[in-house]
Amino acid sequence: MSPNDIVIRTEKLSRTFSHDGVQTHVLRKLDTDIRRGDFTVIMGPSGAGKTTLLYALSGMDRPSLGAVEVAGVRISDRSPDQLARFRREHCGFVFQQINLLDSLSLHDNVMAAGLLVSRDRQQVAARATELLERVGIDLATAGRFAQTLSGGEAQRAAIARALINDPTIVFADEPTGQLNSESSKLVLDVLTEVNRAGQTIVMVTHDLHSALRGNRVLYLRDGSITGQLDLPAYSDDDAQREAEMTAFLFELGW
Repeated sequence: MSPNDIVIRTEKLSRTFSHDGVQTHVLRKLDTDIRRGDFTVIMGPSGAGKTTLLYALSGMDRPSLGAVEVAGVRISDRSPDQLARFRREHCGFVFQQINLLDSLSLHDNVMAAGLLVSRDRQQVAARATELLERVGIDLATAGRFAQTLSGGEAQRAAIARALINDPTIVFADEPTGQLNSESSKLVLDVLTEVNRAGQTIVMVTHDLHSALRGNRVLYLRDGSITGQLDLPAYSDDDAQREAEMTAFLFELGW
């Protein structure tokens, strides 16, 4: 594997939390690489450290020990201001809690994220319209407010917002966790489409059907990566894929 293929690299990544004098080791000396253009899925039981790992990889949390390198930048050494600027320019985020601003239309929500990086309002507005159309939101819906929409519509708008600054990586934390099965499929279809177009995605999920969209699965238990599965690109009618994933997870005690 060429060094140019690696978009995230960790070295002895550790995260410890202290409360009332008691230390909890959430991540334990993780060494892993994430490849450019992959759809990497992070799985594991509750409390395994999945979200903590996602936050450490994206610079939203700082490691207690070890290092994280993203797009050739050692982000674990950066100041809070430098990290904030780095995240705006290189990272897109899709959370379980959609976090759209109720006082803005969907279009303006997407624009607001773009204006953090670019001062060209006309260009950002056009890009927001393009992305909303790409995720299946028409012009009329784009003018509505978040509280008037279904969860699936709002989450697809959140994906457009995550893409507005052409991020190096999109980080998704349980993006279908609060959606019904139909809305979940629509959101996963959008993530799959943008990944096929070359977007690197790192997604935390506990859901088998969501995990099937990835081409690489990292299994986390007690803060350590205890298993890894590499798969071909996702296909809708790949029964073998689900069987292989299920066997992998069963072996790891999922």
